[in-house]
Amino acid sequence: MYCPRAGGSILDTPIMNIMNYFLIKKQTNALELAIANCYNNVIRLGTTNYFIQKRSISMVIQEREDMEREIQRLAAEQCAPVMFGIKPSNLLIIDSGYDPVLMSVVAGTGLKVRCFYYGGSRQIWFMYHEKMLISYLADPEILEFMQEYGYTKDMTLGKVLLHAAQRFREYKKGLAPFPHEMGILLGYPLCDVRGFIENEGRNYLCTGYWKVYENEEEARRIFSMYARVKEAALQMVRSGLRVQEIRQCRPAF
Repeated sequence: MYCPRAGGSILDTPIMNIMNYFLIKKQTNALELAIANCYNNVIRLGTTNYFIQKRSISMVIQEREDMEREIQRLAAEQCAPVMFGIKPSNLLIIDSGYDPVLMSVVAGTGLKVRCFYYGGSRQIWFMYHEKMLISYLADPEILEFMQEYGYTKDMTLGKVLLHAAQRFREYKKGLAPFPHEMGILLGYPLCDVRGFIENEGRNYLCTGYWKVYENEEEARRIFSMYARVKEAALQMVRSGLRVQEIRQCRPAF
């Protein structure tokens, strides 16, 4: 069959390589979409659309793999305690356009992500363990605190995160003060969240993942453990392990 824009037979174009690659490698929809975006012409054979190549498949595949490695590294660097199940949640900052890769990376890991802010060249995602976070938020003192910021006892976790994301976006846009309940959603001790509010971020005993106002020794122990977890996760990523494989490891910290 002749393809006018490709300048020859369909069999002489890279299209057949695209088809074979999908059949053999069975890539994700995100990759198919990335490849499709690299084409500017479409021809139709029967009921099937084929894309005329604009740049080489190898370049697209390499870009996808580079993006995935970067997401794996960022997840290990910013969310290692979450990956190992010793912290309910954390924020993950990624470049805009990487979100389809992020969704692919966390698929099947037991972790969930929700975008809290997207603006300019960066996005801020909330990575979390659903059961751990629900359990933490069920504490009566935590519930009482959250009600001070517009949350109700009958809210599902989904509604809680939806409300929190909205408040966080308003803060990032300069339309509202900092949403202090973020400290609770990130698993910080309630005493330290209240201490931060009452002291306006000053007069803390020490600082790490959060500013500490009580139980300094315990906080330092936790920060030290988080540092070891982070280094272990980064080493695993450098050795080629993926988030799903790292999640199955249970090193002693």
